Amino acid sequence: MKIGIICPSPHLTDFAILSNFHLILPHLYSSCDGYAGFYRERIAKGDFVVQDNSIFELGVSLDFRKLWTLAHQMGVSEMVAPEVLKNSNGTKALLEEFLKYNQQQQGEIQIQAVAQGSTYEEMIEHIFWLNSLKEVSTIGLPFDTEDLRRITSEMQEYPYNRIRSLTLRRVLTRWLLIELLQQEAALRQETVKPIHLMGLSDAIELQKYQELRASQPRWITIRSNDSSSAFVHGAAGILYNSKGLPCEKIPVKLDFTSKLFSEAQYRAVHHNINQIAYFANAELTAQL
Repeated sequence: MKIGIICPSPHLTDFAILSNFHLILPHLYSSCDGYAGFYRERIAKGDFVVQDNSIFELGVSLDFRKLWTLAHQMGVSEMVAPEVLKNSNGTKALLEEFLKYNQQQQGEIQIQAVAQGSTYEEMIEHIFWLNSLKEVSTIGLPFDTEDLRRITSEMQEYPYNRIRSLTLRRVLTRWLLIELLQQEAALRQETVKPIHLMGLSDAIELQKYQELRASQPRWITIRSNDSSSAFVHGAAGILYNSKGLPCEKIPVKLDFTSKLFSEAQYRAVHHNINQIAYFANAELTAQL
């Protein structure tokens, strides 16, 4: 699995450079010094760079025409299509409009589409709909799946819903989503397109997916993940251990202009990157 290390612009050459896979935010190109230039250089060196739609940071996706233009100006490897949070039908309508525009403009960049929904059944239906679209190369799964519900009678009250830890609920509910997806793919005898995991609640989640690599036939492949977890928690002096985070995930959005001020913070971030790479069975481009 590839991992994208998300960190503030002043530390891109300290941390983001340790991976050759990146997820980048288009709303920062013009507002964050050095950000666009760093990733243009990484693109020129052959790194795989995915342009996000900035929905997590802004609450709504950037206009799809702007997303398309910025992606082609940057020359990224893949771009995330616009979406509507928790809304399958709204996301489908927006994606269809985006794909039509992309065809008209003769776009050549790979497209990642993120599945949305309010129940496990709705999410899985959306995933297989995306799987049927030839224009979509990768399927994204959101990290905030803790409020997904099963509408089938035997699981009206799923036990994960009663877990007090939001961090743990998010880990377990995305595990369950992927497990149900694996079962449905095997039932349909249909290989699912490569999956990108959007963000993390706790990186221990990634360790479980190593089991998928050994499964035969391999109906699902978790291609990649992006996260600011290593930086956010390292900056706060929180170290990942062999069981994941020792606390609840810090519920903050990353300040992309922030700077570390102590050697201890640098060591903590490096430690967390190494631990996340271990969970993901990912190779870093440099030794820490």
